[in-house]
Amino acid sequence: MKKTTYLITLMVFVTFVSCKNDTKSSETEKAEVTTEKSLITLDVSDRNTDNERTYIVRPNSTTVSWTAYKTTNKIAVGGQFTSIDFETSKGDSIAEAFNGLEFSIPVSGLFTDNDERDKKLIASFFNVMLDTQNITGKLSFDKDDLCTAKITMNGKSKNIPLSYFAAEHEVIFTSELNLEDWDTSGALETLNKACGELHKGDDGISKTWTEVAIKIITKY
Repeated sequence: MKKTTYLITLMVFVTFVSCKNDTKSSETEKAEVTTEKSLITLDVSDRNTDNERTYIVRPNSTTVSWTAYKTTNKIAVGGQFTSIDFETSKGDSIAEAFNGLEFSIPVSGLFTDNDERDKKLIASFFNVMLDTQNITGKLSFDKDDLCTAKITMNGKSKNIPLSYFAAEHEVIFTSELNLEDWDTSGALETLNKACGELHKGDDGISKTWTEVAIKIITKY
């Protein structure tokens, strides 16, 4: 009788311990999933949370695209620069990773998926300006994490504000610049003459706009 009681007690104890371990294992798995989600979900606000994140900025993971406009109806023409040069940097926040980053964009890397257009843009716009080989710049963040890009082109430097936000595994910067700020009226006139009919709208007026939208995407 005592032996039977002992066996029953032992079985109950083993069952209890086993259930307890299963519960602990389940809670651990839940915690691991929660942690993984918090590391994957990206947002600018993550800079001020306890989530651990390192932003690594590499030139081969960064693209620079732009949108220019032609005709009086302001038809968009898109393109990009296929390369950008800068030193790899990193930080625990976007501001820390990008602040002070100096970059150089070779004009020869211009690409619009139209060889004839690419040649005209380089020959009749960039090559008409000073310092035609590269567009250079530097990113800066103030105490409120507002971003400014100092862009040098045609021998002139101009500060422009950049908006930015973090998407999943990438940071996106956007802005709009006015080419007149770099004294490019002569280069724009030369380009407009070279493109002539291609920049004419239904009204017969050939026009090249001074506004250009830019987008910089860096993946990490």
